[in-house]
Amino acid sequence: MEALINDVTQLVHDIAGEGVLQFLLRSLREVTATLPEPYKEEIEGIALVSGMPVSTVTLYNIFYELFTFCTSLVVQDPSGHLYHGRNLDTGVFLGWDSQNHTWRVAELLRPLTVRLRWTKGGATVFESLGFAGYVGVLTAVEEGEGSFTFSLNKRFALNGGFVGLLEWMLLNDRDQRWVSFLTREVMEGATTYREARQALATPRLLAPVYFILAGTQPGQRQAVAGGSGVAGKMSDFKSRLAKLHTKRNEASMLNHKEVVEENRLKQMPKNYAKKRHRLEAEQAEDQRREEAEAEGKDYDRMKLLNVGADEAERWERRKKKKNPDIGFSTYEDATIRQYKRLINNKKVNMEEYEREKLAVGEDAFYGHDNTIAIGLHKDSKGAIDNMVEDLEKQISKREKYSRRRIFDDDADINFINERNMKFNKKLERFYGDYTEEIKQNLERGTAV
Repeated sequence: MEALINDVTQLVHDIAGEGVLQFLLRSLREVTATLPEPYKEEIEGIALVSGMPVSTVTLYNIFYELFTFCTSLVVQDPSGHLYHGRNLDTGVFLGWDSQNHTWRVAELLRPLTVRLRWTKGGATVFESLGFAGYVGVLTAVEEGEGSFTFSLNKRFALNGGFVGLLEWMLLNDRDQRWVSFLTREVMEGATTYREARQALATPRLLAPVYFILAGTQPGQRQAVAGGSGVAGKMSDFKSRLAKLHTKRNEASMLNHKEVVEENRLKQMPKNYAKKRHRLEAEQAEDQRREEAEAEGKDYDRMKLLNVGADEAERWERRKKKKNPDIGFSTYEDATIRQYKRLINNKKVNMEEYEREKLAVGEDAFYGHDNTIAIGLHKDSKGAIDNMVEDLEKQISKREKYSRRRIFDDDADINFINERNMKFNKKLERFYGDYTEEIKQNLERGTAV
């Protein structure tokens, strides 16, 4: 059985590639978990004893639903003797052995053929011909009072068994019946030809087949067409196929939406979501503050009443970690600090923000490398007034600011004017540590 499975998997690998084979094996593990009992437990037991993966044993047991051809013949002579013959065309078109003129899969199945006697309570219920490790029933004989014979033949149809398998996996369609599992249940439960015919004609099957039945009485021979319903109508096949198309289209649409949304987020400014969330939170807090003031309440006090001790401790720890003033490092950093200060002191009107974005469009509103924003935006009088007010505050603060410098009367005079003094101080600041020894040697007259 392992050689057969390896041959089939190698064939799938050669035809479809490694990716398709691995996907099929992963899917078969999921199929095994959804199989009805006791077949699921029996397949898992065979895999455990044989040491083969569950997915390969499952493929071996559902192979008949996917790909095979068969022929059956029923003959009754004038004396009433019944002859029921059949051949299993399993493996046709799957690996032709040009030297022996045989199909490779069929030759690997030959040594696995077994004759089984199914018993219950010590009594024989029916006998069957099958393959070692195969839990379904393909050919069987009921030898009770209402003796009848049975064989299973795959019926050619456009949907084959692939559509049924896809519906089982993707659409969770569990109303379908696995063909060889159904025949085993019928042989275990039916005691007459009529009971077997009725039990095989009604279920909706996963794959299109013919059930060949023959009884001991004259005229008791019939080919029951099993498939999607009683007759496996083309309209039902089209409806099942339409469900798969609908599922595929839904997946395609969802994938397209995700791609569009991902592309939109990539074009947004950095930390756009966090900034927007913070602005909305500040706007909501301003509204709550206005409502509290309208009621004559102290909003800060109301807010602190809802803050727990653990949360207050976290706030304090965060404040201690922050350095309020890291000092001057570069003019670029100073400009960024000034920009952040201006932004933090501004109150953003989200309604005006959204209105402006709709007016000019997202591409022009956020601005990209090739965006020309001249003429798209007109500053309001209030915005201009706010800018002028902020500039006047900066000028006023700059006039009041005075840096205190200590003048040392005993320091050496090594300059000719104030400008030269500042230049010498810069030289001392950057190169003083490296030239100190040279300077001392020059002053002592010990320089070489």
